[in-house]
Amino acid sequence: MAGDRKLGGFEPFNESHAIVMASITVQFSNQLDDTAWQNARSAILQTAKDVGLGKPQPFYGMNLTFDQSRVSISVNAPAPAVAEIAGLSFTQIGDDDQIIDRFVAAKDCLIIQTGSYVRWNSFISRAEKFVRGIWDAYSSNIPAAAVRCEYWDRFDHKDDEDHSVASLLRADGDFISRAAVRDEYAWNSHCGFYRNLPNGAPRLTSARVDCADFPGRDGQVKRSVLIHTMMQDGLPPVAEASEEVASFQLDDVLATLDSQHLELKDLLSRIITEEAVNRISLQG
Repeated sequence: MAGDRKLGGFEPFNESHAIVMASITVQFSNQLDDTAWQNARSAILQTAKDVGLGKPQPFYGMNLTFDQSRVSISVNAPAPAVAEIAGLSFTQIGDDDQIIDRFVAAKDCLIIQTGSYVRWNSFISRAEKFVRGIWDAYSSNIPAAAVRCEYWDRFDHKDDEDHSVASLLRADGDFISRAAVRDEYAWNSHCGFYRNLPNGAPRLTSARVDCADFPGRDGQVKRSVLIHTMMQDGLPPVAEASEEVASFQLDDVLATLDSQHLELKDLLSRIITEEAVNRISLQG
């Protein structure tokens, strides 16, 4: 079946949007010690029950890659040689073996991901319930040092005709290296930079675009464009004479994530064409 000719034959991965995965992370400055972890573990299990997350699995760390078949976010493999775990993970898997939701409470971070993204409000609302239920068990022991929001968007080409990305990706954009773009061959472009927010906090912005042949939902290999956009905020500077320990408070975390979400929408609109923006209702 031919794809949307307005996008050069490319179609978003989902009917109404292109998001394959959305993820938010709260990174703490160091790990909970054994005593604090045991206390936090009780709060984690109770909160997971309250939110309806099911049974926990041991979490050994995360390895995030773009592989040749999907956006890969791998946990629990390989497991360490020792029995000590890095945290607890609650994962819901669909019938197609793809991640629906994942909630991770590690000793040094909190991660919430969804592979069934619909709208920001529903995603962040459920994430907030999880984080709020366990926040005190973390923040009373270790400061929150960074907040991150990221998206993976995918567009698949629906036929074997010209694979030009000219109708999908902006030719005048600042976030793709024009030297990388090829119509016939696979290519990758990655750019990132820091800037200071009005309060002095550093914000890292990153945009990575991969164009290659990947298996689609039907198992057939097709030309696809994967776009990973990410923003991460650190803490604002603290006066040298201050004895205050710098840390994000929960309200700061939520406000930061809302800000990052809106800026990431704008970032994507500066990577893809106006036709693609309209196709996925990005400004809606």
